[in-house]
Amino acid sequence: FFNMQNEAIGQVRIENTGSETLIGISIDKHFRGKSLSSKMLAKATSAYLNKHSKEKIIAYIKHKNTSSYKSFISAGFIEQEVMNHNGIKSYKLFKRKHD
Repeated sequence: FFNMQNEAIGQVRIENTGSETLIGISIDKHFRGKSLSSKMLAKATSAYLNKHSKEKIIAYIKHKNTSSYKSFISAGFIEQEVMNHNGIKSYKLFKRKHD
């Protein structure tokens, strides 16, 4: 994703692993705290789900990372459960195409 000055602000990665479709986001340190992540997540998931309407996108968010959790919720993700993911207490969130 780029801003109006064509500066890279971050990236959203969506990957189908065969068993799940996972999402991750990273924001350049100069653009953090500007409420960009939820907009980036919403745009990326909408584009992906328009092409892959039967899939469900999964996000694993570390339990301590409340800002990331809030960004995903603002982007339309729904909390499925709190679980141990890769040895870390995490939220498992999902998003699918609206019918």
